[in-house]
Amino acid sequence: MNNSVHKVYSLKDGVYLTRQEMECLEGFLRNRTVGEISSDLGLKTSTVKNYLAGTKKRLGASSEDEFVNRLIDIGYLTSVDFWYEDIKDSYLSLQRRCG
Repeated sequence: MNNSVHKVYSLKDGVYLTRQEMECLEGFLRNRTVGEISSDLGLKTSTVKNYLAGTKKRLGASSEDEFVNRLIDIGYLTSVDFWYEDIKDSYLSLQRRCG
């Protein structure tokens, strides 16, 4: 029997994620594709999809927008996080185009 202890992370009371589920969530929030997350973590794409779908379901979200809103509602994210990422992405895109 394996007696190793698996660390879990609490998003809110009653919603816990394993380390790999949390890493997939962080990748999703950094706007990484499932393929990129899979490659980064050495997981199958189906595993990443299952982890993200399970996390969405545990938060009662049925879409990606609702998922992000639920993460904001429980205090895991702030809308400022997304505002900053939007501004940063726009700036980097403009930089690439203007050389």
